[in-house]
Amino acid sequence: MSVRVPAVRRVSGAGRSGIVFLLSAVAVALVIAVAFLLASDRLFNDEPKTPKERDYELLAQRSQANPKDAMALAVLADTEYELGKKDDALRHAADALKNAGSTVNIRLIYAGILMREGRFAEAAKLADEEIALPSANSEADAYFLRAQAEWELKDREGALKSMSTGLARDPVAADARILHADMLRQSGRKAEAIAEYERALKFLPNDARAVKALAGLGVKAPAAAPSPHSAQTSASAAD
Repeated sequence: MSVRVPAVRRVSGAGRSGIVFLLSAVAVALVIAVAFLLASDRLFNDEPKTPKERDYELLAQRSQANPKDAMALAVLADTEYELGKKDDALRHAADALKNAGSTVNIRLIYAGILMREGRFAEAAKLADEEIALPSANSEADAYFLRAQAEWELKDREGALKSMSTGLARDPVAADARILHADMLRQSGRKAEAIAEYERALKFLPNDARAVKALAGLGVKAPAAAPSPHSAQTSASAAD
């Protein structure tokens, strides 16, 4: 019987000061936006719009039809921010928070917008509120976001502790491991940083970021071993 290895969760985004905003919650929410598109008769209209613009129109319509739909408002806010509609994004994110109740990810989407605005203390507060939700207390994303806010607020020890907590909950968040290693390296904890880069490479063989960072530390990246996820794929094909 083959062992099913969890897929590596790669998270996205780019941040200030070399920090990557690990917002998989936003990625999950954007899947919902795609679902809205697929459910819409206007998906294949003749107007030349980008997918993001279509997302925006459909989410705006949904939010107008149901102004208390917190997830639609949150995803609308994130989409608006990416389209440069920052004032609208912040307003709709605040509206989403008012209607969020105990729904997970709303606070993280808002916090992600605040991080991009440089409002790190507010983002950290929302991450703490997410962590406090009973249904989210085992999720890693809030800890990753709080760690980045703490790092930007110059609380290095707090950031490292939050990253460790998040990774204990999601050990295969490979990009988060690279970010953790970056933090360790910048904190002067060379041996720990090397070990963390090498752990990340077990999930992301030959990852350019980790290989380059190790080279900068005077360490040659280990030869890439077969990824456990490749083995999983092969086993699935053989089943």
